[in-house]
Amino acid sequence: MSRQALLPGIHWPGPVGRVPLWLFTLTVVAFYLGSAALAIHFIGAGPVATIWPAAAVALAAFLLAGWWMLPVILVADIASAWLNGLPVLPLAVAGNTLGPLLGAIVFRRIVSLSPLPQSLRETARLLFLILPLIAVITTLSGVLAVQLAGRLNDIDSAILMGSWWLGDMLGLVAFAPLFMALGTRICGFTGVLSGRSGAGREETLLVVSGMLVLASVTWLLPDRPALLPALGNDGLQVIPLMLLLFVMTLWSALRLPSLLTYCLLPLAILIALDHGTSNLQTMNDMAITLQWLLLLPALLIMAAATHLIEAGDRERDFFEQRLRYQSAHDPLTGLLNRRAFERRAREGLASARSERETLLAYLDLDQFQTVNDTLGHGVGDEMLAELAKHMGDVLTEEDCLARLGGDEFGLIIDGQWEEDGGERLQTLHRHIEAFRFLRSGRSFSVRASIGVTTLSGDPEDYGRLLGTADVACMKAKEEGRNRILFSTGPDEVHQRLDEMEWLPIIQNALDEGRIQLHSQALVNLNGDYQQKPTIEILCRLFDTAGELLSPARFIPAAERFGLMPELDRQVVQRALEWLASTERPPGRCFINLSATSISQAEFVEELVDAIRDSGVPGQRLGFEITETATIRNYASAHRLIRQLQGLGCVVALDDFGAGMSSFGHLEELAVDFVKIDGRFVRSMSERPMNEAIVRSISEIGRSSGIRTVAECVENAETVAMLRRIGIDYAQGFHFGRPAPLEEVPPREATPAEAPMKPAPSS
Repeated sequence: MSRQALLPGIHWPGPVGRVPLWLFTLTVVAFYLGSAALAIHFIGAGPVATIWPAAAVALAAFLLAGWWMLPVILVADIASAWLNGLPVLPLAVAGNTLGPLLGAIVFRRIVSLSPLPQSLRETARLLFLILPLIAVITTLSGVLAVQLAGRLNDIDSAILMGSWWLGDMLGLVAFAPLFMALGTRICGFTGVLSGRSGAGREETLLVVSGMLVLASVTWLLPDRPALLPALGNDGLQVIPLMLLLFVMTLWSALRLPSLLTYCLLPLAILIALDHGTSNLQTMNDMAITLQWLLLLPALLIMAAATHLIEAGDRERDFFEQRLRYQSAHDPLTGLLNRRAFERRAREGLASARSERETLLAYLDLDQFQTVNDTLGHGVGDEMLAELAKHMGDVLTEEDCLARLGGDEFGLIIDGQWEEDGGERLQTLHRHIEAFRFLRSGRSFSVRASIGVTTLSGDPEDYGRLLGTADVACMKAKEEGRNRILFSTGPDEVHQRLDEMEWLPIIQNALDEGRIQLHSQALVNLNGDYQQKPTIEILCRLFDTAGELLSPARFIPAAERFGLMPELDRQVVQRALEWLASTERPPGRCFINLSATSISQAEFVEELVDAIRDSGVPGQRLGFEITETATIRNYASAHRLIRQLQGLGCVVALDDFGAGMSSFGHLEELAVDFVKIDGRFVRSMSERPMNEAIVRSISEIGRSSGIRTVAECVENAETVAMLRRIGIDYAQGFHFGRPAPLEEVPPREATPAEAPMKPAPSS
């Protein structure tokens, strides 16, 4: 419906909303004739009606059906005059038709395209602009028509015009919102019409029954009793009644549904009119006339105040509902947000429905960033919104789907994992795979990794359960993405949760510098004598209680959550400071670098600058890179090795044999040392296969000029085997446990502990 259209267009024989046009036309005619007959009953003092609801019927008809109602209202107005024994005055008929028509046009132009006011502001414009305009047109045409016809010449023109306008205005204010609301609802048009009921059933029945009792007393009892006999004058009896009716209509406006208020208000107006005009039969007595002219404005004020209060309360209720909706829903997808999802999950845990198992799922889209990078975040948001609707197609009303943030969703679904619950999640997973998003002539699809756990326990367990599902989702991604993984929480999932708990501890330790460097010697097995030993720098952290934490407790969490570059940065800086300041430094000091660190160009640049600025000779420095990290970041590792060797440093390939070992990597990377993974060294005496692996690494290293170091040497028997095999250096608890750098006493190295000679260039 465009704003350019003066009135809504209905194409014959098209319906008005969901109502056939012929039925709508008959209904309008019936209501018009009925309201006109009602007005004749309330003519009261002379031939001027004290209320004219027919104009409200015409206004609602034009707003709902448009121009088609023009001939219908003309015929209905002529028929109403003829059926009630009144003369048909063409000018009055024209005014009764054109007034509502012009009012409908102005309403659509400056108030609302909806046939019902949507806010307090629109209601005020209807009451104080549109309805008075209609009443002015109908009054001018009506008064001019009766004067031209030679009728009512004995009545003062000003009084006649004032009473006519008040009657038309009262009919419009009392009945127009009712007919507009009824038409909007019956025809199926949209519009804000509050269905709220702040009152309970008893309160609603009290107000409605009270109004019906007053109506029964008014029209069913021939001799109705006076409310306050002391007032004497019959006309004054309406004052306490009007106060009572005003209280009841305001009560309804504040507490009852809007449509019920619209119904009760006209009833209250008619009751007051019947009481106030029952004994007024002439306008010759000025006192009676003034009494009558004061009654109508009072009723008009009561009606307008009721509508304004109802509209204000309806608008407040609408904004409260919208705020509640916005606080619980994601603005992009319309799904529940994280807070509402948590509340729903905790309610499910509190209900403890043991007869029906419930699953909690954490869904993360795989590589969704590609869509954002390719098409932009705006298009990515559109894709998320469409995907949310797509997922809802296979879910029921009992299921709870929420957007937890970014491309992550939460789902609560009934059923057991081994039975219907797992099948329904598989159906959802296939439904996501079938989703296609068309944009810029291309079709995009998405895949999802889903972690699932059982939603059971107490409400306080929600955080743990969501964490379990989240970690299961992360593990599903690590296993290849686009899959569903169910977990009850133990094993790797618990390990991930423990790592999450370590995150703030590690971060605080780094922020506060609670790091202690330890060292462990590398022992020369060939008997070469050197004055100074070779050591490996190891890192320890202190927690807030002062307890020393070993690497096995915090390194996995630091690696997983991206804290290793900062940890490596602090270790390198402290090691260089110690080497530059100690009076008797070791012959060579090895420092470990993580996979994340060597893949960051910024870290590598800082490392090179730190070595140059420290004043420590590169020949006294060695850096260890794990085999797994080297293979994963092959190009970055290769560049780093060349840069470090250019500074005179040596590089060791750590934990060799732990990953997908390839001797070809040794030649391509041109490392200086290979540190054999401890799992092969520890069990050499028990497993011939491990001895053969160590022997082969030693032979390859010797032939390529690479020195070999055996880790985790724990007994003399292993030392003897390593010497026979030809391993160059050994490291382990057999030679001493790691100790703080400050506690290592300066000493001369024994021949067995002599440091390594530089390896020959390859």
